[in-house]
Amino acid sequence: MIGKKILAIERELDLNGFTYRGENIWPIIRMAIYLSAKKPQGFNKARIPKMLVFFIAGCSEFLKQRILKSKKKEVVLVTSSHYKVKEGASTFDRVLSPVIDYLKSKNSISVWEFTSKYGYDNNLSYIGFVRTIQREIYFLLQVRKLFLLKRRKTTFSGDIEKLNSLLKEYDIKFRFDESFINKLSLIFFQADYFQKQLKRLRAKKVFLVCYYDVKCFSVLLAANRLGIYSMDLQHGVQGKYHMAYASWPSDIIKDNKFLPTHFYVWDNFSYETILAWKPEKLNVLKGSNKWFLDRAKKTGNDIILVSMQRREDVIPSCLIDIIKNYSGDKRWYVRLHPRQIDELKMIEGKFASEGLMSKIELRKATELPLTSLLERTCMHVTFYSSVAIEASYYNIPTYFLDEERMIHYSPYLNEEMVFSYPKHDFNSVIDLVLKKQSIAPAKFEDRISILDTFVNGK
Repeated sequence: MIGKKILAIERELDLNGFTYRGENIWPIIRMAIYLSAKKPQGFNKARIPKMLVFFIAGCSEFLKQRILKSKKKEVVLVTSSHYKVKEGASTFDRVLSPVIDYLKSKNSISVWEFTSKYGYDNNLSYIGFVRTIQREIYFLLQVRKLFLLKRRKTTFSGDIEKLNSLLKEYDIKFRFDESFINKLSLIFFQADYFQKQLKRLRAKKVFLVCYYDVKCFSVLLAANRLGIYSMDLQHGVQGKYHMAYASWPSDIIKDNKFLPTHFYVWDNFSYETILAWKPEKLNVLKGSNKWFLDRAKKTGNDIILVSMQRREDVIPSCLIDIIKNYSGDKRWYVRLHPRQIDELKMIEGKFASEGLMSKIELRKATELPLTSLLERTCMHVTFYSSVAIEASYYNIPTYFLDEERMIHYSPYLNEEMVFSYPKHDFNSVIDLVLKKQSIAPAKFEDRISILDTFVNGK
């Protein structure tokens, strides 16, 4: 497993020796190694006209920020298009929207919205608080390219040769190379701009969703330079196998500018996982997944929900076999990962070639809100999607297509809610589940008010 390999590599290196522009960059390196085990993800392709519009809008936003006097914003919240959910005529952020709703009457807030599609949703439920700051960054980056402005001269330290040798030894794809240096350059370039903007806003607190991507590393560096406290909001599984949240070396976490000062988690296991390495207990807040708690209701058990992930084998053969051999009358709703949307037609074609389109629903499953699907679901099927946790709010068991991945969820789910392939025969499992399944959702406590201790603290 990638986590064990990372811990082994860390034992053989001087982690504090890896610096860039005077900052310890091991958190960025660690997460690049960890994420290299996943399928690459990037900015979606777009036509030149759309990119040009994005550039012009960025120029306008940049000039506006330079000319107009900035209003004070006590809280800045940072998110992206990956967590969006459509309900009725509006688009919500399933992680951020509950936090915005809680804070907006108490604090002046600004939402820094990022996108992967060179465009923004106009029907965001919190559109009045949005700053499309990625347009500004895009404009500045293109200006730097157009005028061939030289990158700021930087110096590295650290045994890069030994690191790359260990990565090769452990059969890990990532390398500390020119591509990674460009990524570091982008992080620091953005951080310089974000730092100026946070200072102009006189921000006191920063919330981030998924602190370990490029934009959030930049925001963290900017906030930590200014002494602004930052909080990572849980967006999925944060167990002992997720290297953004587990087993950080004690000599790295002290005063590191690429780690949040605070964490907001939904469950006790995530809470204990972070506390195992983070000494400041009061900086880890155990809240709740309010988006799902507010919507947890059951109206039926007529569908089997499949949560897909981006994998090399787009449709795993074991899933094909399970659907073909299923003898019941439930409809299979196959829900694509947000980063698979552009592949919908291709995936639909693969299911069609297997003769399964009469059994499955792909488009509705992908377009409908997850909560609307869960209220009708009798069984959830996946490789490793964190929907397994969200399904548990509805008392829906999960059938894992990989027993090793199932282990990651054992602390979150009751034993009777977990099954796996090939250990458990699917037809037998679903028969058992339907005989004993209750339609009532589970009961959980709403603890979002604990955010007050972060927002109002010094």
